[in-house]
Amino acid sequence: MSNAIAHTPPGGNVVITAGRDNGQIWTRVDGSGPEIAENDLPRIFEIAYRGTAVRSPVADNGVPTGSGMGLAIAAGSVRAHRGAITAADREVGCRFEIRLPAGTG
Repeated sequence: MSNAIAHTPPGGNVVITAGRDNGQIWTRVDGSGPEIAENDLPRIFEIAYRGTAVRSPVADNGVPTGSGMGLAIAAGSVRAHRGAITAADREVGCRFEIRLPAGTG
């Protein structure tokens, strides 16, 4: 969520949705900021990978610079719970989605 907020320009939108289907619970974060470069998508969850300059926040715009660890930590946590995390470009902006197995009780 913080990445979506940091990369969405003033007047843009960040939408968070959640649901349950096919034995899974999911949450999505859709931001209307810049798309993720096609060559960055396969690597976006790697440790310390920050992508292209357009996706890397800079301190002079008021957003603290990141270490490139946040998405890698999120991916590791989701996988440890037998889930999946994905990133995809949309017509405007991009979507991050987390899916986890739904509990039985």
